Formats: sequence, C-alpha cells, structure tokens
Amino acid sequence: MTRIKTETKNLFTSYRVFQIHTQPGDYVVNRSREDFRWLSDKLKEEYPNRQMVEIEKGKLDKKILEDYFDYLINKLNMVSSRS
Repeated sequence: MTRIKTETKNLFTSYRVFQIHTQPGDYVVNRSREDFRWLSDKLKEEYPNRQMVEIEKGKLDKKILEDYFDYLINKLNMVSSRS
C-alpha cells in the first residue's frame, strides 16, 4: 500500500513523500523522488547489462511507482537485489 503526503521543507518549499508499507515485515517507510533516483542509479551499477525504465522527471504518482516496482521485480527479476 502506498500513500502520498506533502511535507514542508521551509516556509516556501514543500515536497511529496511516498509512504510505502513493506512486505514482509509490514514496515512503513517514507521515500522521496531523490530516493527513487538513488535506487535507479544503484540498480544500474549492480546490473549494468540490463535495460531499465527511468522514473519520469515530470509527474510522479502512485501508479507510476507501482508500475516501476512491478517492472523491476517481475520483468527484470531484481527482487534479490541488495538495493
């Protein structure tokens, strides 16, 4: 389950955080767009011969994230990646 919330950085800036419930373990983790970019970079280093989909630079929503992780886990079989 993924939930999106807005956090305030300062008086003039806010950003979206994706609250993700992990399985197994049922942990709740907050992730930002920068966290997903970091993950993409690490996976490219770990799997240099695999073609990966980039997370879009524009709108980032629940559907895009679900599709991204579905692609990583089911299509590229990266479920065992340390990252």
